Amino acid sequence: MYKKIKQKIKKKYLIIKCKNLLKNNNYEKKLKKWYKIKTNGEILDLKNPKNFNQVIQKLKLYDNNASKTALVDKYLMRDKVKKEYGNKYLPLLIGVWNKFNEINYADLPNSFVLKCNHGSGWNEIVKDKSKWNMIEAKKKFNYWLKLNYAYLNGFEMQYKNIKPKIICEEYLGDNIIDCQVYCSKGDILFISYIESPHGVNEKKSFDENWNELDFITSEPRLEGNIKKPKNLNEIIKISKDISKDYKFIRVDFYILEDGTIKISEFTFTPASGLLRWNPPNINAEMKDKIKL
Repeated sequence: MYKKIKQKIKKKYLIIKCKNLLKNNNYEKKLKKWYKIKTNGEILDLKNPKNFNQVIQKLKLYDNNASKTALVDKYLMRDKVKKEYGNKYLPLLIGVWNKFNEINYADLPNSFVLKCNHGSGWNEIVKDKSKWNMIEAKKKFNYWLKLNYAYLNGFEMQYKNIKPKIICEEYLGDNIIDCQVYCSKGDILFISYIESPHGVNEKKSFDENWNELDFITSEPRLEGNIKKPKNLNEIIKISKDISKDYKFIRVDFYILEDGTIKISEFTFTPASGLLRWNPPNINAEMKDKIKL
């Protein structure tokens, strides 16, 4: 398992071995080349972006600051949420470490989520500690800790200056909903409602009044009627408040079985600016809603 993960990351991580980072005037060239390959030939116009995905590419390079880095850091973002809203919207923090060897197996609960703070997808969901392969986990996390996520997949520069750590949070259960709120300068663009966020990722899109929209950002589409979350007003209020200082941000919430909500993460470059809009014309239409 570890070898497969390592091989996959190596294919994407083309410039990690270069200790001298690219000069700023080379980022554009590299990003345009990467984007053209990933989109099967679409030309990236950074001066006048043609669609939502191209806007995200522009923001990657020219709209970064320390506050963005603090929000995408899965450890430091907790400070922002705690200061503004208290602990009620945060999963319980069990531990934080600089190295995997610092983790004491005996101190961990029976179920938990272990994750790196400096990237996306670098985590393990452990439902039963007795069945957890700690040796394999150590290999994965030690490898992830060496990587700079900013250079893995299209220059997501907000991750560049994060100090890598491992954090452990409570396991929130199987039947949770992922509610992703796309925002621009205090406005709600749309809400992506995702069932089984760690499974098939079926989704629907809604506006802030819970009217269903006729597009999604990737397949598969969730069928049937979806009842409005009981804490939707809280989700909207928090999202508008947090997003007021950013041209674009996605605020992600978990909706638990009992209806309570937790803030899971903040995202400035969803899918690294390669969202698969369905239908495709929404990609261009959504660009005009971002307040640049």
